[in-house]
Amino acid sequence: MRHLALVTLLCALCGCDDGDAGAAPVDAAAPVDATANVDAAAADVAPPDAADGPAADDAAPPDALPPIGGDRPVTVYVPTTPAPPAGRPLLVLLHGFRASPTLMDRSFPFGRAVDAHGWVIALPIGTPDDDGFLFWAAHERLDEDVDGPDVTYLRDVIAQLIARHAVDPARVYLLGHSNGGAMAQHMACKAADVIAGFVNVSGYNVAPARCAPSAAVSALHVHGTDDGQVPYDGRAGNPGVDDSAAWWAEQLGCDAAPTDAAEAVDLDLVPGPETWVRRWSGCADGRVAARWRMEGVRHQVPASQAFVDAVLNALEPQ
Repeated sequence: MRHLALVTLLCALCGCDDGDAGAAPVDAAAPVDATANVDAAAADVAPPDAADGPAADDAAPPDALPPIGGDRPVTVYVPTTPAPPAGRPLLVLLHGFRASPTLMDRSFPFGRAVDAHGWVIALPIGTPDDDGFLFWAAHERLDEDVDGPDVTYLRDVIAQLIARHAVDPARVYLLGHSNGGAMAQHMACKAADVIAGFVNVSGYNVAPARCAPSAAVSALHVHGTDDGQVPYDGRAGNPGVDDSAAWWAEQLGCDAAPTDAAEAVDLDLVPGPETWVRRWSGCADGRVAARWRMEGVRHQVPASQAFVDAVLNALEPQ
């Protein structure tokens, strides 16, 4: 019955594929854990009951290539199955402010699904602020029209992942939480030539006047209604989730009128079905535009394999 329920919700979210097998990470330097002495109320940290992710293996042979990301090494999960001729899809996971790749791996366990779905999963690391907490230089932290150093860093990381791990350059996606979600969207504004889409989970949205994507990218907005840190309806200078999703759908040339699901689906984030899906159809180049409104979900999204499976199937419907 559990399997049947999972298949049903994935079909409702644009796909039918499930599984929870995962490979051990490769090219994995031990991520910096920047959460010591952090106020959990203000930090983008993992929920207390987050499932433990596979431990990163930072033991590399003497003749190994330098780590991807250089002095900001990237943890990478690669499927154990052979890559198809066209290459594999890639999902880059961006942690939140005061969090780390380790916590992102626990809260968003995509690394466990690499064999089930055939994706490469990568977790890069932000830069420390004056207090030593990791962050991304996204739009809400930058002056207008400034790309910021992390655009250059992530461009380089993506290029290295494509070269080393048989990644299809046309199937590169970013998913970020909170400040990482803002960074994923910032990359869509500043580096649409190297990504196919983004997922902004609980992050601030860019003001339209500050964004001019150079290519069509899939846009998935995922946000809880009970988010007390980044309000669902936005703040001055940053549009709310519904408005931002509609703007991105317009940039993609999607049909003006979206379709709202008749029922919420259950992604195991709170008791009962919680996620209301809005989709736009007719988008350019087969891209995806959608908004997931998660009723009763706070800023920290609970770790859920159902969520992982649904996101991957939404980005590339089967």
